[in-house]
Amino acid sequence: MPTGDRADYASGQPLSSEVVRTLQVFLAGDDPVCSALRAQIPFARVVGGCECGCPSVGLEVDHPLVGPAPSLASPVVLGSYDDGTHNLVLFTDDGYLSSLELGYVSDEVPTVWPDPAILVRTSLHR
Repeated sequence: MPTGDRADYASGQPLSSEVVRTLQVFLAGDDPVCSALRAQIPFARVVGGCECGCPSVGLEVDHPLVGPAPSLASPVVLGSYDDGTHNLVLFTDDGYLSSLELGYVSDEVPTVWPDPAILVRTSLHR
């Protein structure tokens, strides 16, 4: 999923409330990486989507307004939902949010984000 450049950010769409809530829950806690990525949420825009029709989004952060997260690997955060049919992966590019991808193990493509209340972060990569 392409993350785009400054021109993409300017033409991107604001994050939906579902994406914001998912990111906030997924990045909760005192970890410095999660804190830095959470701080980017207000400065992020959606600059792409998934061709399959799922709600996954390409993200672009307005770099001049917020700093990058500490050094980390990408994907940075992996998680799953307690429903047993969805998982979540957060990718970064040079310490900035770049995509939030919803995986699923059903024949039906999900069109909405699962409830973040059932989201469990399974790993944080450094």
